[in-house]
Amino acid sequence: AFSKSLSENNIASLYEDHSGIVWIGTHGGGVNIYDRQRDLFAYYRHGAQDRDSINDNSITSIYVDSDGYAWIGTGNGLNRFNWTSNSVLSYQNNRKDLNSLGFNEVTSTYEDQDGTLWIGTFNGLDSFDRTTSIFTHYRRDLADSGSLSSNYVYTVFVDSQNNVWVGTYAGLDLLDRETGKFIHYAYQMDNPASLSGNIVITIYEDQEGNIWAGTFESGLNRLDRKT
Repeated sequence: AFSKSLSENNIASLYEDHSGIVWIGTHGGGVNIYDRQRDLFAYYRHGAQDRDSINDNSITSIYVDSDGYAWIGTGNGLNRFNWTSNSVLSYQNNRKDLNSLGFNEVTSTYEDQDGTLWIGTFNGLDSFDRTTSIFTHYRRDLADSGSLSSNYVYTVFVDSQNNVWVGTYAGLDLLDRETGKFIHYAYQMDNPASLSGNIVITIYEDQEGNIWAGTFESGLNRLDRKT
């Protein structure tokens, strides 16, 4: 069924896939998929009696991977949407299974060049190996200075060099893949060249390879990796 309007006016996430389809995540109205050629919206929503539906209608993130699957993050877990079969595979935290999703409040999803999916949550960072269906967790450890800066992860980004960047409540982190440790970029009062604020909510790479980090109420930062 198609509609001429959105299912909900509170928009939390947007994504355009390679075919030009616009995916719209709403807060309470599920996913809206916009077909620009026909100017119509299709809705995908949670159904209490439908086991093949997304697990929540409050959408926090949308990412379409290299295989064409849409990964839909919600406040109640992660969903893999298969456009071809119109089916959904749901991933949620299971306290009895350490290999399950680390936390159900998903904030961000990004695929790296190896096909690994990186998932930001409000209780750490997860990597997901799709061949084994195992989630690996990265969390803040007060005894380990190389651990995640904060378990409050707002955004995950993979750059053109396959580096994993993490925007957290306590600064910008860069994963050292060889050690599994994080390099931290944080605000320093006496250093004007440091990060302008620690709450990093968006990350982007420009055509020259600079990393841009947007913060909450502390402005925009450009990281020149050559220096």
